[in-house]
Amino acid sequence: WPPSSPDLNPLDFSIWGILETIVNARQHRSLESLKRMLVREWNRLPMDTVRAAIDSWRRRLALVVKHKGDRFE
Repeated sequence: WPPSSPDLNPLDFSIWGILETIVNARQHRSLESLKRMLVREWNRLPMDTVRAAIDSWRRRLALVVKHKGDRFE
């Protein structure tokens, strides 16, 4: 499903993985604790990290075309 492919969404192919690594480094006792940490770490994400994810989009688009819509990594 290329139109909704996680390979083409910078949040899916980059940002969520970064946030997941940071947030999972600590055990959370409640959903609220998890939510607070996600918001805090989202706000701390360096803009260079976000830009790098967005800048890689064109290359990833070419890979989706090359792989005829199949997933790749």
